[in-house]
Parts: sequence; structure tokens; C-alpha cells
Amino acid sequence: MERFFTVHNVLEDLDPDQINRTIASDSEESIESADDQDIKVRSVRDPAGPWAQADIADSTSWGQSGKKFYREFRSGNTGPKGVIRDHKMYTKNRQLERESKEMERENILLRIAKGAVKPEYSNDSQSSDEEFDPLLPQVLSVYNEKRLFQLQQRAQCRQFGSLKYISPIDFVDSINAAKEGEIALVHLYHPDNYACELINNHLGRIANLHPKIQILAMLAHDADKTFSISDLPVFLVYHKSELVETYVNMFEKLNGEFTQRKLEKFIIDHV
Repeated sequence: MERFFTVHNVLEDLDPDQINRTIASDSEESIESADDQDIKVRSVRDPAGPWAQADIADSTSWGQSGKKFYREFRSGNTGPKGVIRDHKMYTKNRQLERESKEMERENILLRIAKGAVKPEYSNDSQSSDEEFDPLLPQVLSVYNEKRLFQLQQRAQCRQFGSLKYISPIDFVDSINAAKEGEIALVHLYHPDNYACELINNHLGRIANLHPKIQILAMLAHDADKTFSISDLPVFLVYHKSELVETYVNMFEKLNGEFTQRKLEKFIIDHV
């Protein structure tokens, strides 16, 4: 499918009066390499792209309030429920908090790397750094213990290795069965959305490359009827049984480039 998106003849979709302008414009540009063609997969919203998203039959019923037709499957603090309503502000605050903590940790490690902190301390007096930051040894000790625990848990995680299409009931079973240190990525998709289908194709290969990440795909309409077509594709990230991140409209996150390489990098950086 990705090959169709990248090699489809755009001239077949143009009116006769547009062809001359297109040919003249192309003659002035350098020919892109095959690698560049693979990287620049057009998005469903690119009016200059070689293809366009077809109308989705049931899109008029999406995002409207009404009686929930799907089975209640929430369990504890799991399950996607109203993630569109207030998750943006919540996610932003969480992100700012994490960035602040990460910056503080990086500053400490940078000081160590530059030799600002010496491992030996005399019995008579403390170093100037320890006097400046008396909690530094405790911070490092806690961080090292936490990181070691995470690595040990990660080593004991189950191996998955494939993309699994699930129902809401399967979703609850998978999340509730998650062990400490395990990560799950859930793709909420629509079968008629070209971007969603392309992402699922890539996720199948990425799951094989990163078997310790449980990669799942579930119909967004089954997860929550309040989702809008414009919200898709949606990623949910779970650490064990806790929802830690919700990424709405992956089109923007990937800058419209739905390649396996870019999607894999996003997963590594954000999951």
C-alpha cells in the first residue's frame, strides 16, 4: 500500500489544463532519490498529494452525543473513556512536570560527567558541590535504584512480537494481565482511513523488531463513540495497567510522513 501512495501517477488525477504547468514545474526541480520517495509519504490532508481520503460512510455519526451502544468494559483505572474531553490539558501539565524533572536529573548527571562531583569525600569536610547540594548523593542513589529496578523488570517482561487486533473485552484482558515493567501501545483506528491502515501495516513489522512492547489495534468506534474521524489515528500508551499518554491525531505528530522509520522513531522516543 505504501508503494501505491508513493509511485501513483499524479498526472492521471490532473485536468488537461494543469498538466502543462505540472510538467514545467517538474523540469525545474531535481529528481529525488528513491530513499527520499520512501521517506516523503504524502498525508491524507495534502491537496497536492497523489491520492485523497475517500468519504467514510459512518462519519456523520462520529463525535455526537448519544446513548453508548457498546458494552461497558471499563475496569478500575483502565480503558479509554472520554480521553478527548480534558486529556489535552492534563497531558500538557504532565509533560511539563516530566520535562522539569528530567532537566533537573540531566543537570545532575552533567555535573558528574564534567567532574564537578568527585566520588571520594574526606572525613574532615564535604566538597563544595555537596555543600551546595547536600541531597545530591541521595538523589543519585534513588535514581540508580529505580533505574536498576526498571531494567530488571524489563528483562523479565513477556515477548510479544506481533500486532494483535483486539476487541474491547480483549483490551481489558490484555491491560489487566500486564506485568510490572511492561508497555502496551494501543492504536485506535478506522478501517476506511488510509493513514490508519498504513500505520497498522508498519506496526506489524515494528512489533516484530521490538517484541517487548505489546502493540495492539482496536477500532476507535468500539473504544469510544465520541471519537471524531479527525482525531484519528490515536495512540494510547500504557505502563503496566496505567494509561500514561494519549496521542490524538498522529498526522500532526508524524508531520504527515507515515513511514515505518518515522513511526518507529516516534514509538522509541515517546513510549
